[in-house]
Amino acid sequence: MQFVPVSYPENGKNSGRMFTISGSVIIKLISPKRRTSPSLCRRCFILNFPVLEVFKSYQCRWLNVKMLKILAPLLASFQMVRSFLRCTPGQSEDCEIEICGDNLSYFNFDGFSLENIVLSHPSKVANVCLNVNSMERFIQRGKIGSRALLLLGGLSSVVRCLELSEYVIEALAHAEPPCSLPIFDGLTSLKVSSTWSNTLCTGPLMELVNSAPALEKLIFTTLIDDVNYEESNSLPTNFSSNLKVVEFRLFKGRASEIQLVKFLLQNLLILEQLVITKFLGDTKVEVENQLLMLPRSLSRVSIVFL
Repeated sequence: MQFVPVSYPENGKNSGRMFTISGSVIIKLISPKRRTSPSLCRRCFILNFPVLEVFKSYQCRWLNVKMLKILAPLLASFQMVRSFLRCTPGQSEDCEIEICGDNLSYFNFDGFSLENIVLSHPSKVANVCLNVNSMERFIQRGKIGSRALLLLGGLSSVVRCLELSEYVIEALAHAEPPCSLPIFDGLTSLKVSSTWSNTLCTGPLMELVNSAPALEKLIFTTLIDDVNYEESNSLPTNFSSNLKVVEFRLFKGRASEIQLVKFLLQNLLILEQLVITKFLGDTKVEVENQLLMLPRSLSRVSIVFL
């Protein structure tokens, strides 16, 4: 396994740049940081990796790149974490990432915005993670929602495990223009992670659950500080769910968490198990008793502390 640093020039002579690397590699891409003329920024950056299986971009600034195109027929895992494309310095633009390869099975995008994502052959993408945390929570919500819908719509029939930040879940419900959620026929596991606001909107979450008829497990991977019920005074029309397990990876037993558990117990009609993986509070027995006393749709739901 090789570690290959790659930098691209800033002379602006060509509208596109292509790098071809053969062999199993881990790539670190280094962007130039000096300011350039807008006339030099409209470029397509092409990476050609004939045998690459894993692509990772961590905290990488892709400056002066309008479109990133990755040609990798054997690529199985794509991960872009805390990285972004920026064509014009200081401006937020519609940049695009296109992945060309028919072997991709894992897609992970973690950042402060969401680029236009194009997957040329999405038929094997069973695991997807979209963890977006926009600093402009309401300003960018419509755009991020529409981009997430476009991406997930193309994956709805193949994705099996999906992880979304609470911001993405909320943005899906506020996409511009408005659009219905796709039906995730094969989705069996949904993970929810909180972002800087730590506020979960149960309305959009239940809409997503309602759009996944085969969903059996819902996992909250991080602490939830607040729950917004204002948008969800009622469940989606004809709401139904096959959820059998709800898991909290981290749980403190605060009032907002207890209310969320109460909401789920009352509305998930065939729920079998509520799992607390790691309890961070000081009064475990007291919290456990509170949870056991909550009203539920079925008395057979077991509450388990691991």
